[in-house]
Amino acid sequence: MNKQTAEFSYRKMALEEPFRLFFPIGVAVSVLGVGLWPLYHAGVIENYPGFSHARLMSAGFFGAFIIGFLSTAVPRMLSAPNLKPPEVLILAGFHLITCVFYAFGKLPYGDGSFLVTLLLLRLFLFKRFSKRQDMPPPGIILAMAGYSMAIGGCIIFLLNSVFGLGFNFHRIAQLFLYEGFILCPILGVAPFIFPGFGAGLPNRHNFPESRSPVSAWRSKAWIAGVVALLLVASYFIEGLGWVRIGSGLRLAVVIIYIIIEIPIRFPVKSSGSLARLLQTGMLCLAAWLIAVLIWPGYRVALDHLLFIGGFSLIIIGVASRVVLGHSGQGHRLRSRVISVWIILFLLLTAMVSRITADFLPEIRASHLDYAAIGWFLGIGLWAWAILPGVRKPDLDD
Repeated sequence: MNKQTAEFSYRKMALEEPFRLFFPIGVAVSVLGVGLWPLYHAGVIENYPGFSHARLMSAGFFGAFIIGFLSTAVPRMLSAPNLKPPEVLILAGFHLITCVFYAFGKLPYGDGSFLVTLLLLRLFLFKRFSKRQDMPPPGIILAMAGYSMAIGGCIIFLLNSVFGLGFNFHRIAQLFLYEGFILCPILGVAPFIFPGFGAGLPNRHNFPESRSPVSAWRSKAWIAGVVALLLVASYFIEGLGWVRIGSGLRLAVVIIYIIIEIPIRFPVKSSGSLARLLQTGMLCLAAWLIAVLIWPGYRVALDHLLFIGGFSLIIIGVASRVVLGHSGQGHRLRSRVISVWIILFLLLTAMVSRITADFLPEIRASHLDYAAIGWFLGIGLWAWAILPGVRKPDLDD
């Protein structure tokens, strides 16, 4: 296959399976989002990049992976037609516009653009749901709840920029977009995705094909729905100022759901390096829930235990599952991959550097830069070792 044919083949695959387009975009945006800090400390940019960084990482980085995953997986779960090429290009275009606005500090414009992106994807997926031949896993309710929180967060941010609703509403919007948008999809897809990392793990969300929900599906859906409502309530409670009550409710809900629904004790002999990535991410998520309950005054620093150690490790692990599984490399899912252990070490190093930065104000800037370097190396190694699979066809199809 010559270079021109390979390029054509990749474009065709990317428009049929949007993760092949959105995952590379997410990696590039994360480098930009993290890179704002070294640029600021070097005097290249003058404005404090805190809000731009947060939006680029939540909507830009995590958003790209979530949109890429949902736009690829949901039609398959429904046994419905894939998104059409114009729909994929529209989503990618709005997402890139969103990231440009955020990078230049135009937050309301970015929020508006991201809102349009989310609403369009919801429309595209709803059209597939009406043509379904199968029900999606019941955890999709949690994923859609997180998606709805992102929509709500963008709307609140926009209303706050116009009418000045106040800090409490601003905080609720932050919790919705920065946490709920990412946490809920992870909890929603984990019971269905995680068993693929370890032989013999039970898949509690896999049901026989049916266009209508069966009784067992409804039971799982009820659990997911209650968890989603309680998580939304926890964010409202925390945003209104009752931080420990909101954090405590979220801790209880997430831990109980993980125990009931998510198999994370992967057998050592039948699971590989990627399984350890997921396990470490889940442990960091649980540690964050406990830490913010005990030390709410250090919330900004401790949140990076969640963002880098929890969300990033889990998202990268699931993304690796998608890339390898769709590029004829499924055998690597339960293999020992040295590069994955190095990625884990680099990202955990970045996490520790970022958290300690807020506890060491005299050297905070250097620790932020160290965290950025750790992120660049870790995500760069993942982009070199795993991400090229987006250009390879699924030989098992």
